[in-house]
Amino acid sequence: MELSESVQKGLQSLADATFFDMKTFSVLIEVAFRSLLSAHADRSVLDQPEFKALDQKLLKHCHTAATTCILEGVKQNADKSTISACLEDVSFDAERTEVFYTTYLVITTLLCSSHVNNFLLQRSSFQIHSRSQPQTVFFFMCSPEI
Repeated sequence: MELSESVQKGLQSLADATFFDMKTFSVLIEVAFRSLLSAHADRSVLDQPEFKALDQKLLKHCHTAATTCILEGVKQNADKSTISACLEDVSFDAERTEVFYTTYLVITTLLCSSHVNNFLLQRSSFQIHSRSQPQTVFFFMCSPEI
């Protein structure tokens, strides 16, 4: 799986036990999956007791990186070896890789293919704000080939 440098850095921070102990890591992975499966954006998704001591910018970056990795894995129908290799490349240890993959497997097993494709279509919309013209906003959709 190819991930942007920003996503890789977010995942590297998530892999770092000095930022995320195992319990906090597990909660963040669960929250990342839950936030993607939610029909509506929930602004309180990161308001977990385990996250209170974390820098909010770091938390949001890592949450975004985790959700991006999940989406990329689903889009590519990635297997365990692909996901493991990707996570090992960003310094995940075996325990964190197993937590991520187990959650990934449970969620993707519960979803049928058509639901996953609809899910990707809904979650792959992006918004870019132009730096040169703050009022200009560009919207675009990325959709997987089916």
